Amino acid sequence: MFRIEAFCDDKNLPRVLHALMGLVHGQPAIQPVANAKVKKGEVRAKVNGNLPELFSVYIKKNKLEAVTPTNIKAFAVENGYAEGSYSLFLKNLIQAKVLRRNPKTHGNKTSYVVVK
Repeated sequence: MFRIEAFCDDKNLPRVLHALMGLVHGQPAIQPVANAKVKKGEVRAKVNGNLPELFSVYIKKNKLEAVTPTNIKAFAVENGYAEGSYSLFLKNLIQAKVLRRNPKTHGNKTSYVVVK
């Protein structure tokens, strides 16, 4: 018996699972890979996976001056995390001094300023 680990793009996952049906024992373990990029046939991380660094790349890519919880949710999903992780991300980003709360906003309209 052998254990096989393989990576595939989101769009190919159904085809890969269909191909494995009946050939493998048990259910294949499916896990999204956060921050992955294929380069020269190898799967590598775009950056080291450190949350502040990942979010800084996201801020530059989207040219954000201020961030809302909606932006953080989008970032979480884009990087393979659950949408509900945004509150923990927000807490960690504030601790790392990547973001700070905009004092002029509160409640549902709370936004966070990007610290440069």
